[in-house]
Amino acid sequence: MACPYVSGLAALIWSKDPSLTNYEVRGAIQMSADDIGQAGKDDFFGYGRINAWRALEGGRVSAAILFPSDQTFAHDVVDIQGSAYMEKNFGRYELYYASMNNPQQTTLICSSTTRVENGLLGRWETADLREDERYLLILKVISNEGKEIAHSVEVTIDNINQPPVFVNLVNQCAVIGRIFEFRVKAQDPDDPAIPWGKLEYSVDNLPPGAQFNPQTQVVFWQPADADKGVYEVTFTARDSYYSITKTVIFSTLYIEENPITDDDLKQGKPNIYGDTIVWLDEFPGPLHGEPLFVYMYNLITQEKIQISPFRTSAIQPKIYENKIIWTASDGNWIYNTATSQLQKTKSLYFDPYVDIYGDNIVYGGGFLCLYNLAKCEETTIWLEKSRIL
Repeated sequence: MACPYVSGLAALIWSKDPSLTNYEVRGAIQMSADDIGQAGKDDFFGYGRINAWRALEGGRVSAAILFPSDQTFAHDVVDIQGSAYMEKNFGRYELYYASMNNPQQTTLICSSTTRVENGLLGRWETADLREDERYLLILKVISNEGKEIAHSVEVTIDNINQPPVFVNLVNQCAVIGRIFEFRVKAQDPDDPAIPWGKLEYSVDNLPPGAQFNPQTQVVFWQPADADKGVYEVTFTARDSYYSITKTVIFSTLYIEENPITDDDLKQGKPNIYGDTIVWLDEFPGPLHGEPLFVYMYNLITQEKIQISPFRTSAIQPKIYENKIIWTASDGNWIYNTATSQLQKTKSLYFDPYVDIYGDNIVYGGGFLCLYNLAKCEETTIWLEKSRIL
């Protein structure tokens, strides 16, 4: 039951001074607590029992390591930044480090009787520490009465720089007349921010008209007919020490696009199987936008046929082998391209989201259902109150 009381005290402190940071609110609660149990912080009682009056009257208190932040890397000489102060009864602060393999064995980095607010707490030499080992940085703020609060962060020693590595940088193909974009990615095995990790990118031998943004690492190109060909493009990624390059082949592809209909209609929801394409056409009438009709186009005969009944609004046609299915405002329909027969299914449920494989149709409209065309049987295979899409 301690959490509600501590939360209430935190809210009370913040209401008195909304400018306080979370570190200052925490510090005020911890430093003002009544020590119970063993002297100082212990495993059973922590910092002790909260004391609201002392917390409100004790002034600003903070013990905070702001840099390096938790779960990051440390390199060479680290300038540890943060805050260590008390508005009343400030004694000193102490800065330690300890291996995570033995966190009880601490080593003093520095100690000072000077208050620090968002400044340099001390400098930490890491050159003689074990590479890739995790260490704990510990800041203690101690009052004149000997009471202390602490803050710690975990860092990993990284004194050996490693070169960056490109990620999935492969040969590229751009279609003539179409926008082509892709992003160059590289990873630095070292920390992404410190000490080496910020990468810089550059490129050589881009095709005519292509652009590369080194900040976003994005290549943009819309090749024209005159740009047909093959290009060898070299990308470079570098950190503060290493530089890597990779040559990527840019080739162009020309795709001949022929319209299969010249109707002045809005067409959408295409689906294709073999040599047959199905889609929806909007009917051009006073009520533009509805109804929607299902059309079929044969790539071999180049014949376009309206296959949905007149004055029905179709939704999302699907095709498999010689069967085309869709849902319309008057029911679920199936068209056989081999026999040109159109029929309704005997489904009990209406749902726009249908799919087909073989003789089985699946759809969901609150119930996930399976309809077998050969048996003309519908089976509910999942029952759920929420809508299934």
